Amino acid sequence: MTKTEALAKIRENHLNENFKQNLPLFINSIFENRNNILKSFLTSINETFTKAADMQKDNLKEDIALINISIIRSDAIFNKFNYRIDAFNEKWYGDKVECCVYWNADFLFKLLQEAMEQVFPRFKDYPHILYPYDLQTLKMMEIVKYHIFAVEAISAMIKQATELESFNKMQKINEFKIVVGEYMDASKIVYPFPKEDEKGIDTFVFEHIFSDFTHNASHTPRTSMKEPDFAPPSQLSNNSFTLKHRNGSVAVNYFVLSQDSRVVAPRIKYEYMKKYSKAIHFTYQIAKVMPEMNVFQVLSDELTDFTDVLSEQLFLVSADMGKLFQLFDPELKLKTAVMFNRKIGHHTYKMPLFREVDCLSEETEFYPDNRTIKTLVLKYEKIKKRKIFKVRDRDIVIIRMDVAESILRRCFTGIHLEPVAVTETADV
Repeated sequence: MTKTEALAKIRENHLNENFKQNLPLFINSIFENRNNILKSFLTSINETFTKAADMQKDNLKEDIALINISIIRSDAIFNKFNYRIDAFNEKWYGDKVECCVYWNADFLFKLLQEAMEQVFPRFKDYPHILYPYDLQTLKMMEIVKYHIFAVEAISAMIKQATELESFNKMQKINEFKIVVGEYMDASKIVYPFPKEDEKGIDTFVFEHIFSDFTHNASHTPRTSMKEPDFAPPSQLSNNSFTLKHRNGSVAVNYFVLSQDSRVVAPRIKYEYMKKYSKAIHFTYQIAKVMPEMNVFQVLSDELTDFTDVLSEQLFLVSADMGKLFQLFDPELKLKTAVMFNRKIGHHTYKMPLFREVDCLSEETEFYPDNRTIKTLVLKYEKIKKRKIFKVRDRDIVIIRMDVAESILRRCFTGIHLEPVAVTETADV
């Protein structure tokens, strides 16, 4: 049985039925907390509208074409369930001046957390197939169920949001839209409002839940609203860092991508590794001298797991992750690495040849040896819009938030994302 098959069995035998049984409790919980939910959402989206309007006054932001409300999976892996509210101009995701606010929606995902805790003991039924780090993959599969209901809840609150004074102050194009969904991916248009015959049953349910508060909540002055469990992303989940420059406020998120430290990875034999001793992470510059196909004999046992990222010796990714990397960086070169021994047969990986960027900030902290990094800080003016790269002279692979979110949507296994701070800059 494969890992994918084992996770499917877990979902079929335990999680699907659990969700059906708890669905009435889930809906009832939203109903009982609808006042606080609505107020907290309106506070956050009001802050987005206000921030955009203020930036427009200072000629830092053009007319808004899109409000994009998206779930942030890279927060969810840290057990913080946040939605990011972005205001974009007509370039949408190409807007260079970011304007965003985070809305904390932990209460909508409480049952997901409980379900993960309850199902984890079932992993023992799949020895040497499922490991503790696979719970993250399972969570990314299950989060969709709760996200669907969150989308409907948000859809039902948009009418009140459009009645806020800040919404009218924010300059918008005629074709202005509000969408809810995944970060820079599939989303549902919730404004302009859909016609009655286009609404699903879930939309009607949530409209009914929040209807009692349509008048009072939508016209409540912001100063009298109860403050929600909201904080800037750097305080909220410790995995987002806000950057400011002369063009306004930019929320830039980057992560170190590596293998989960709990993975028992295959070990490449020394005689196969020694010729690469000076280049543990291959770069674009040495691509021409490397063969297209590289074969490594490995040591492994029954606990060895061939996950989608292996980074202890060489930086290797599965073929599917390699294809995803090339969607974000079409110029990225990939070499093939075949790992084999007589017991396990062979596993094929890709070796990304990353472009190196000299982007270490002077604010990076080192241990006393002055080599080992204690706290990594990157220079934004060196990174700019790069999505995947390697820190020069370091075995550190960095991915941007949109890449991280795309990886998490695809439920790759054995990955670890470590948030990275980015310095402020006065000239981008």
